[in-house]
Amino acid sequence: MTYWYLGVKEVIDVVKKYSKAKIILGGVYATLLSEHAYSLGADA
Repeated sequence: MTYWYLGVKEVIDVVKKYSKAKIILGGVYATLLSEHAYSLGADA
């Protein structure tokens, strides 16, 4: 569950670079570790 968070960060960075879309991170990881998930750069 948490071992792939760096992949999520990379995807967020790429999407922010090429798009102005809002990024909403959800699921078990974001629910259980919300403070850490918020630090990855998602909008919500």
